[in-house]
Amino acid sequence: MARLTLSTSSLQQILFCPYSYYLAHILKEKGYMSYPTLLGQAVHRFINFLYSGKHPDRPFFYKGLEPQARSAWFRKWSDICANPPKEIRFPDKIEEQKYGAYGWICVKNYWQQNIDKPVPLYSEKRIKFPILAGVDFVGVFDQIRELPIDVIKKFNPGIIRDGVFVSGYANVVIVDLKTNRQDYDITKYKSNPSPLEQAMAQFELHEYIQPTAYYWLYLKWTKKMPVGFFWYHLGSGKHFFTKRSTADFKTFMVQIRHAVNLLNSAEFPKKPSKICQYCDYNVACSKTRGSRGLQYSEPAINIGETRQFKVAMGGKKENKPKQLKFKLKVERVARKNKD
Repeated sequence: MARLTLSTSSLQQILFCPYSYYLAHILKEKGYMSYPTLLGQAVHRFINFLYSGKHPDRPFFYKGLEPQARSAWFRKWSDICANPPKEIRFPDKIEEQKYGAYGWICVKNYWQQNIDKPVPLYSEKRIKFPILAGVDFVGVFDQIRELPIDVIKKFNPGIIRDGVFVSGYANVVIVDLKTNRQDYDITKYKSNPSPLEQAMAQFELHEYIQPTAYYWLYLKWTKKMPVGFFWYHLGSGKHFFTKRSTADFKTFMVQIRHAVNLLNSAEFPKKPSKICQYCDYNVACSKTRGSRGLQYSEPAINIGETRQFKVAMGGKKENKPKQLKFKLKVERVARKNKD
């Protein structure tokens, strides 16, 4: 039987909503794509392509930011919108133009901030290692960069003693490129926020599973730990630092075991939440509603007003949801009884 491969995205999908994972990876239902997702893919590919040139007089493939890189970006954005990897859920030329313009801001910021910096040691580096019996974990590192010790000392001085690294660390950082509209900078919303307010605003960043997973993969690959993880917000050009230690791997492994146990249970419950509206598989998910179909209600002033409830799709007949048995030949982890 084939081994199971998990990634950050698939692991989060299982933990957030097992039924979404079931639809995507087991039933292989048709999924849709949004402009934000398409933009992220396009920007990542474009930035990675910048380093494909072999010109001795310049680090990037294109001769200049204007007009060469700009023209190339909008041409590539137009091409990917015309032939997306998946069908765009709500195609809209105005939205396409807006996201194309924002993508150019991301590319432009990256160019201006990195044109004079050393080339990353690795770009789009795929690393895969066994994590449990029958289970592999895989990650694609946007960039792995080498930094001098005097720079590292500014953001992570605790791993440097007497001018040298503590044993077990490499002088590299993991950089993850982000095209999100939102970032973790609370200072742009409120002047002089307290340390606690800033910590709460960045809570997700310092608990997020991806940095932990990538630390684990890098350690498996090189036998050393990176000195940091930078969440690079391309829209603003700001970098947000976080770090992990081997102590964080305990939580990561608990999440992995929990996900595997969920898969072994052959039960994939829905977990409705606000993120459902952004799920690529919510149309397929609605099929289990039977006669209800995809619905929406118009706003009303008074309780009991008529013509509030409408069906957008489906709703013709009642179908009982069926779930396939998903038998994994992987380690099943029993819950330990506490004394």
